[in-house]
Amino acid sequence: MPDLRTLNKQEHQLRKSLEGIQQFVSGFQTKRDAGQVSVRLEALDKLFSHFLETRMQIELLLEDAIGDEDGEEEALVEQNDKVRQDFENVYYALKSELQAFQSIGCSTMKSSTPQAPDAQSGTQFAKVKLPEIKLPSFTGKIHEWVPYRDSFRSLIHDSNLLTEVDKFTYLRSSLSGDALQEINCIDLSAANYVVAWKALESRYENKKLIVKAHLDALFAVEALKKESYEELNRLISAFEKNLQMLEKIGEKPSDWSTILAYMVCSRLDMATLRHWETHHNSKEVAQYPAVMDFLKSHCSVLQSIAPSRPTVPIQQRQSRPAVCNTSFKSALKCHFCSEPRHSVFQCARFQRMSVPERIEAANRNKLCRNCLYPGHFARTCEKGTCHQCHQKHHTLLHSEAPRSSVPPTQSRPSTFNPQPRQPQSKPPTPNQQTRTANTANTPDSHTQPATEHATTSQTHVALPITPTQTIILSTALVSIQDRFGNPVVPRALLDSCSQHCLMTRGFASKLKLDETPVYLSIQGIGSSQAVSTRLITAVVGPRSPNISSFVEEMSFHVLPKLTVSLPTASFCVATWNLPNPSVLADPKFFEIGPIDIIIGAEYYMELLKNERRRATDDGPTLQDTVFGWIVSGPVPEGPTTASYSLTHVCSTAEIQDQLSRFWEVETCQSTSTLSVEESTCEEFFDRTTFRDEEGRYVVTLPKKERVIQQLGDSRSTAIKRFLGVERRLAMNPELKKQYAEFMREYLDRTWAT
Repeated sequence: MPDLRTLNKQEHQLRKSLEGIQQFVSGFQTKRDAGQVSVRLEALDKLFSHFLETRMQIELLLEDAIGDEDGEEEALVEQNDKVRQDFENVYYALKSELQAFQSIGCSTMKSSTPQAPDAQSGTQFAKVKLPEIKLPSFTGKIHEWVPYRDSFRSLIHDSNLLTEVDKFTYLRSSLSGDALQEINCIDLSAANYVVAWKALESRYENKKLIVKAHLDALFAVEALKKESYEELNRLISAFEKNLQMLEKIGEKPSDWSTILAYMVCSRLDMATLRHWETHHNSKEVAQYPAVMDFLKSHCSVLQSIAPSRPTVPIQQRQSRPAVCNTSFKSALKCHFCSEPRHSVFQCARFQRMSVPERIEAANRNKLCRNCLYPGHFARTCEKGTCHQCHQKHHTLLHSEAPRSSVPPTQSRPSTFNPQPRQPQSKPPTPNQQTRTANTANTPDSHTQPATEHATTSQTHVALPITPTQTIILSTALVSIQDRFGNPVVPRALLDSCSQHCLMTRGFASKLKLDETPVYLSIQGIGSSQAVSTRLITAVVGPRSPNISSFVEEMSFHVLPKLTVSLPTASFCVATWNLPNPSVLADPKFFEIGPIDIIIGAEYYMELLKNERRRATDDGPTLQDTVFGWIVSGPVPEGPTTASYSLTHVCSTAEIQDQLSRFWEVETCQSTSTLSVEESTCEEFFDRTTFRDEEGRYVVTLPKKERVIQQLGDSRSTAIKRFLGVERRLAMNPELKKQYAEFMREYLDRTWAT
């Protein structure tokens, strides 16, 4: 390697040569200098490549000379960056002007002096900054290929101002997904650009697949649910866009007029279809152009009368919940009786409670005392008020007793012998419930009711329970591989009524597999709903390789809990005709146990084999599967359930309402001393902060739009510089090698210190 003095001399000569080209551009005249433009361009590129190579050697020698001094090294890096940046700016400016002279046939004035008239032509060359043209993007979807191909050819491929390396760089930056993978293995060089472009054309220039993709898009257009401008405009745009693309690639959609008219009319809502039939009013077959002309006219009418309110894009609309009938027990339960969620007015247990018991139950479940729903307090509830006293509490929590400012001492409950009674045929009124609860200990129905704050009551309610027969659901012990390939044996429920496979959160944590964030709303019996936000993919097989060789990769949506332990009661199977326990899918299917996973209808039919038989004459059925023999059906002699269940309820009134009123009275209202900017931040926080389905807060960071606008077009400048460095390294393999060695040494020194 030359010494530092020699390299500095070489760099000085390169700068002199650059100044010579700069003087040529400044004194450019059309007739005199037109023939030198291409030669100067070639010399400029060689000059720039030689400068980068020389500058790299100078920087390496300077860094070795100063050693590891942090302050000096940082100053040296800044100085080197400035020298290189200044040279690059001059190079890019000169090259753009020389290319401009070459592209317009050398008939314009020099671009560095736009207001000076040319001595020969007398014309002027003005610099005007035009809007930036954004490169098209292509992800590999076949129906996007034709518009991408035409746009890229017009902007980049057919341009004479760009080198092959530039075109290859732009090509890579405009691709993503499968399309980028198609050319990732091709090295970035001038000769390989044609190879990469032909590889894309060979893969995606397939007329058969392009036509099929656009036809699929036509048949997939959703029908209108109601008469609206947005929906009708979406339908018109979808048909016209796909038909124009089909016509562009050589098809003749004009010959399909009758079929297209039928397709469009079959997707109209009833109101729009009625308007069309009234407008057409003919026995002739409707043609597609006539239908579209009417729809465009009708769309303009709907737009003119549409209310001015923001609309939600189709992509942001909530998707339909997936139906999943997995269990007779809902994930969402009533807060008072643990049955599937229903209105508080339909809850028989809540209706039988006294007013103090209802208040205590609402407080225990952290419910709003005004609307009896969780998530907020009564003072912030926007629902109505009590129909009796118009206070901030629910009508079912209203008490006729006067309020006392100081609650008396709570009395000790007394015991008595309960007398079972039959359930009421209909829920009593709130006043009747209060009297029933307060007079439970005395036969006199005219006893004065106790106050709300010191009420302590005991009631014994006998509820009838309908005897039920035990039904066996199909369970199996399967094998699932965890993160490290070790088999884990969960207990699975085979459910043909579930659209998806499900897994408990506890069992998912044992597998330690990667989780994919998803959102799935699961709907069950009685419109009960649960939400899954995680998806796990696992390999499932039988618990023993002797049973079968079945192996399948399944995707499971994760939920906190799937169902209750199954079966609901244990029973004896000593007299049943069962196969060997080693071939049973669940050898202990008759014992109560938890369910870890549910395998749904996606794989259910693939698990079944041909053999089937009865365990007893009037008992369940045995079905052979890839996991072994499963048992499903009624138990001949199920366990006997009691006719009545005794429930003991004891409730005491809370003073939370009095405490909240006390603090509201004692709190002093202070005048805000926040600045305008602080007030804006607080309003932004209140408007954008919310809690997700897992209870975590989601906070959006505020931004100053005025400051962001002042940054200008810095991103495009950075991208251009990065592409320039990458292009130069690709053009000079020796420089690329030296740069890699320099980065390796720099990283080694950085880690060492």
